[in-house]
Amino acid sequence: MTSRELEIFHAVMSSRSLTEAAAALRISQPALSKALKRLEDRLRMPLFRRVKGRLRPTTEAESLFPESARLMRDIARLSRTAAELRGGEAGTLRIAASASLGLSVVPRAMAEFARLFPKVKLVSHCVQAATCAELVVGHHVDLGFCLSPVGNPGSVTRSVATVALACALHPDDPLARRPSLSPRDLAGARLISFGSSTYFGQLLDDAFARDGVERPLAIELATSLQAPALVQSGAGIAIVDAYMEQAGPPGLAWRPLLPAVRLPVNIVTSATRPTSHLANRFAEIVLAALGAGAVTPPAAPARRAAGTSSPAPA
Repeated sequence: MTSRELEIFHAVMSSRSLTEAAAALRISQPALSKALKRLEDRLRMPLFRRVKGRLRPTTEAESLFPESARLMRDIARLSRTAAELRGGEAGTLRIAASASLGLSVVPRAMAEFARLFPKVKLVSHCVQAATCAELVVGHHVDLGFCLSPVGNPGSVTRSVATVALACALHPDDPLARRPSLSPRDLAGARLISFGSSTYFGQLLDDAFARDGVERPLAIELATSLQAPALVQSGAGIAIVDAYMEQAGPPGLAWRPLLPAVRLPVNIVTSATRPTSHLANRFAEIVLAALGAGAVTPPAAPARRAAGTSSPAPA
């Protein structure tokens, strides 16, 4: 049974009238009668009989009708889904983001995306930058967002903004009284940050070397996720990207690291598969969020007028 024959059979069974079925199908009644005869010949069994001028389905037709109704519903649902996909209104979008982006910019972008595309299912992964690229290359996600350069040959990395590194301090730390911190200020502190084998760590090593001091590393991080909690517990001073201020617990003191050290904000896509309409729209929303100031480093506390006391810890 072809899809057209299924449509004809379902129309006749639903209306139990050749006249009404022909009108619904927008064909003539003789053409409908011929189509039914061809269907019966194909199936090699009668489907309808005329009894006192009325069309009566056979037992075989009654047995086929529930299955035909299910198939018609499936076809209608498939057509609706295809139309929604064509218009970018439905489907599934999978996102991977490194820690701080996955806790700050990306969630806000997902909320805006969900408002614009309520029928689209979102799948989110919060992972390390290297894993982010691997998920894109393996086609497990459609887009990746990270702050480290990734050199996976199956991916394309585009830097779209930058974010400054910043210092997170316990509010009782004496250094929290300062409007900003330099590597020299942190030379004797217990630092919570990234190891020298990472891109973040190499940038920090260079910044400390330019200031003529070594970088003391008390707690080495794999991701920035734990940094705010470690600072809050009094474990030390964290140097992470400024997005973590938006993602971390309230009450910490955040100070710019000067001279500024900035990280690229990267969008990672597949080099072997075209980016979907939904993925492109999500990337546009992220870019809008970045352009709205999402990469602004933490502001320094306001200085008091001369002759007044020093500012209290933040």
